[in-house]
Amino acid sequence: MVKEKELSKVIFFDKEEKLHESFRYFNFLDFKNKKIPIKLHMGEIKNKYHVSPAFVKHVVDELKNLGAKPFLFDTTVLYLSIRRFKIGYKFIAAINGYLKIGCNVVIGDKGKNVYANNRFFDVAEELCESTHIIAISHVTGHNLTGFAGAIKNFGMGGVTKKEKKRIHSGGQLIHFDEKCSYCGLCVKTCSFKAITIEKDNWSLNEYKCIGCGSCVKTCPEGALLIKYLDFQKGLCQSIKAVVNGKIVIYINVLKNITSQCDCGPSIRPPLCEDIGYLISNDPVAIDKASIDMVNKKTKGNIFQINNKVDPLDQIKYGEEIKLGSSSYKLIEL
Repeated sequence: MVKEKELSKVIFFDKEEKLHESFRYFNFLDFKNKKIPIKLHMGEIKNKYHVSPAFVKHVVDELKNLGAKPFLFDTTVLYLSIRRFKIGYKFIAAINGYLKIGCNVVIGDKGKNVYANNRFFDVAEELCESTHIIAISHVTGHNLTGFAGAIKNFGMGGVTKKEKKRIHSGGQLIHFDEKCSYCGLCVKTCSFKAITIEKDNWSLNEYKCIGCGSCVKTCPEGALLIKYLDFQKGLCQSIKAVVNGKIVIYINVLKNITSQCDCGPSIRPPLCEDIGYLISNDPVAIDKASIDMVNKKTKGNIFQINNKVDPLDQIKYGEEIKLGSSSYKLIEL
């Protein structure tokens, strides 16, 4: 059994006014007089469920009161969107109200090589150059990871388009014809209908495959293999490269919890009622606490039910590579 003193602290509060009090549990004074990136997703066009700019302003004001110089930060995206370009992303940030917060908005598009987990990662240079970071992550579901929180925010959002593509391609599926018995278990397992078998012909629709690895775990013959790493493991390795050696405070926002992340023009209603806010210095602990609180609220594993992907895979692997701990002490304010 893990001793209480070894547990990562996760602070919960349901009112924005308690943000100031929550910071005292961490080394917030270390952020004094420093240039601080606030890493967050600033939404898409027509997506009304992104993190409230009013809450972000509270965080900005707390930093300014310390004499820090905060700026909102995110990176350009890989998929087809005007957020693929810096000017397009700033346009969306303006539409969604982030230019009125009282600090600069910086969109990163260049990276620096950071060695971690036995390879180099192309990490956004603004994060590389920062010693202290604040993360604001909107807790949502996600079709590739089941759940999106702090790990997804940095693992995908903290790296360049080149690295994003590498992480996605790492989950590509390899099929060994000579081992396959064509039993069809992989077809039944795949929630995305990416695999088909006709007689002795196995085929994969690469546009539908998300690299989740469910079929690999099911195959009794060992005929399937992930090319490098499945997507969730790739994200964990990526965030470790991004935050290694940094002082980071993570804030997870459990409001407007939708089935998909803020990258899409979501019009779907939230999965459950608003819960509040979590804050920690451990990305694994805060994501585990977020999943636990949503599951308790919905009385079931709502993220896995909706997206057919186990969100705990990223928690288990994050703990395995010592990114953080899934054991935490929840402190309610």
